[in-house]
Amino acid sequence: WAVVGRLTVVAFGGIFSLSGAIGGIFGQNFGARRYDRLRSTYRDAILFGLIYTLVAWAVLALSSGAVIDAFALSPQGAEVVRSFAFVGAGGFVFAAALFVSNAAFNALGRPGRSTLTNWLRDGVLTLPLGLVLAGGFGASGVIYAQAGASLLAGTAAALWGWHFVTGLSRQQLPPLDLAPPRPYAHADRFRRR
Repeated sequence: WAVVGRLTVVAFGGIFSLSGAIGGIFGQNFGARRYDRLRSTYRDAILFGLIYTLVAWAVLALSSGAVIDAFALSPQGAEVVRSFAFVGAGGFVFAAALFVSNAAFNALGRPGRSTLTNWLRDGVLTLPLGLVLAGGFGASGVIYAQAGASLLAGTAAALWGWHFVTGLSRQQLPPLDLAPPRPYAHADRFRRR
């Protein structure tokens, strides 16, 4: 598990940073009422997550033997690393979709939806899938459960996020150029001269 944890951070650091990187872009485009850019940002971030994951997945699959040898893993440890490199890493396609939708929800005023989709994956789906799949596949089943939970929650979050982002253009929002608030009448009243 320690090796898989290290591989996850190294291989998928770009996916983890994606949601933090695009939140501001969502907010700026929403503030500018550029809904076309909002949609393209969402789409492009999902596409980036897909391509990044496919490349990282291929590298992990090709280098799994070298990783197993480098860490001198036992046969059971080698099985877990192979399960991650050949199956579990693919789940990050859907984890990336979850992270992108979370960034959109958080930046655009719906953080409860982000919380709900994360709890769906981590609190509702992972444990039952882990219990079922570990019973049939051993330790590798836990890897499969994490990928399965990401698949279900990530797909749901991506579709919900896309529906949300595309629906923003139909909302009525106040005008952008509001009059500035009136300054305090006695701003210099307590200032020393």
